[in-house]
Amino acid sequence: MGAFYRRLSARVGKAKAVTATARKIAVLFYNTLRHGMEYRGLWFIPLTCLLASVALSFGTIAIDQASDYNLVPQWLSGGPDAAIEIFGPIAASMVASRRLC
Repeated sequence: MGAFYRRLSARVGKAKAVTATARKIAVLFYNTLRHGMEYRGLWFIPLTCLLASVALSFGTIAIDQASDYNLVPQWLSGGPDAAIEIFGPIAASMVASRRLC
């Protein structure tokens, strides 16, 4: 997919290449689920986790907005500093694991 994106972005620009790559991934995902096609690449499981996490994040944002952001108290969930402390090591480990590939 990376090579497809880079090849297309050189030809039509980054914005259209992102859209075309996302569409290609969506079509592959749809065909795999709908027609039971087998794809032997290792991207399917991480992609499924990514799509589930995006859906979950939009769902929780909608719940937060509907409850006027008062459903979970601030002292229990933490603020922006708590998010930075949690996601900082995760981002660092992802960068480190990317270097290994």
